Amino acid sequence: ECAKLTKQLADVEKQLAGVRARLANEKFVGSAPASVVEGARANERGLAEQQEGLARKVAALCGS
Repeated sequence: ECAKLTKQLADVEKQLAGVRARLANEKFVGSAPASVVEGARANERGLAEQQEGLARKVAALCGS
C-alpha cells in the first residue's frame, strides 16, 4: 500500500508541475480563452488538494 500511495503521489506531483508550468507561461495565459485558463487553475487547485491528501497518507502509512 505504501508503494502504491508513493507512486500516486509522484504522479500527482508530476501533473501538478505541468499545470503550474503552463500557468506560469505568460503566452499561454495571455492567449488562451479565459475558460481554458480558469479550467487549468481549477485543475491546479484539485491536484494540490490531492497532493496534500496523498502526502498525509504516505506520511501516516510509510512514516516519511
